[in-house]
This record gives sequence, C-alpha cells and structure tokens, in this order.
Amino acid sequence: MWNLIEAEYQYALGQQKKYIQFNKSANVPWGYIDSDDFKLGNWVANRRGDYKKGNLDKYKVLELESLPGLVWSKYRMEISSS
Repeated sequence: MWNLIEAEYQYALGQQKKYIQFNKSANVPWGYIDSDDFKLGNWVANRRGDYKKGNLDKYKVLELESLPGLVWSKYRMEISSS
C-alpha cells in the first residue's frame, strides 16, 4: 500500500540531502525555501518539534541523525556555532 505521508517524508529528506550537498550541513535555517519552492526550513523545524514531543518514528530519528551536522535543538546549534 502506497503511503502518502511516507512519500512526502522521503521527498523532503531528499531535498534536505540536496541542501547538504551544497551547504555541508543538515541545519537548514527556519523559513528557507529551496529552488523547487519546497519549504525545507519549515519541514526541518517541524521534524525537530516532532522529535521533542516524541512523535518521530525511531527509524526517522536514526535516519535524520545520520545526516552531517544535524542538531535537534536550536539552543544546542547556537552554542556549537559560538
């Protein structure tokens, strides 16, 4: 059975991987819109929110954590860039 939610997740993950190729980091600024008009910054922020609430599947957590430079907490991201 084809799952639209999973398809959307995989599309967004692909967009994030494209972002990483050019920016060398998975930390996308909030509000960032990519060249395909995808609101990648919002998508990443929403995944951080899902993670914080415990609403992100374990395999997605592991998949996202494998991306270079991903930080779940904006606070931690600000500390690491200081």
